[in-house]
Amino acid sequence: MEALLRSVTRSLVPTLFPMAVAFAVAIVSASAATLDIAGPYGNEAGCRFAANGDYGDDSLLLLTSEEVSTFVTGCIFTTIRPQGEGAFLIDVLCSHEGEEYKTTGTMRIEKVAGADAYSIVDEDGSQWGAVGPCD
Repeated sequence: MEALLRSVTRSLVPTLFPMAVAFAVAIVSASAATLDIAGPYGNEAGCRFAANGDYGDDSLLLLTSEEVSTFVTGCIFTTIRPQGEGAFLIDVLCSHEGEEYKTTGTMRIEKVAGADAYSIVDEDGSQWGAVGPCD
């Protein structure tokens, strides 16, 4: 009986594990958090991408109510925690060009003082950049 159980476990785990991971990612994706902003914000390349899907420029930076995108990375919001007037600490699930795995992290998105713009900073303090409203 023990040998049969080991055999079944060895045959099912490789099959069930990828399905469990896909299911977990689907649940997180389905429960994505939404940032209360009026339309997409981006740099020139990001706004062009928002308007017509053109990935032509590797400087692309785009902020929408549900995600932050660059030329090679897309991060959906899973949890949004307000940190004061116009500042948010956001947990993200990121996909990376050419990779099958996803990463998790935290970003700070903050309204730029005196401007209709947002600053995007990674959890390690790396500045992703500032984005303005796309027309």
